[in-house]
Amino acid sequence: MTGRAHLLVTGCGFHVACIDSPGHGDRPRTAHDEQEIAAMLAARAAGEPEGPVAVRYNAHLAEGAVPEWQATLDALHRCTPGLRLRLRGWIRAAQLRLLGRLFIPASGE
Repeated sequence: MTGRAHLLVTGCGFHVACIDSPGHGDRPRTAHDEQEIAAMLAARAAGEPEGPVAVRYNAHLAEGAVPEWQATLDALHRCTPGLRLRLRGWIRAAQLRLLGRLFIPASGE
């Protein structure tokens, strides 16, 4: 992520905010992260599908990432009103949940 961010800044003049997802990059992994990663590796080694574990784990990661991304987007909008944003990252579940919070009103609103 940071390599692509650097290219976008130096090569294209974009402004970039790069946030590692929980348990990724320099961020410490929890016991839950380690268990899910071990389950994916075990499934791979056994020739079984990793998808069910990956979906479950990504949903868990999204739960932690969305509040962080929301706070970051809010801060960016306060600093630069009218800022146009594009989300990029591998936790698509987090992006979809975040977009839902931004554009889909809660019931009764």
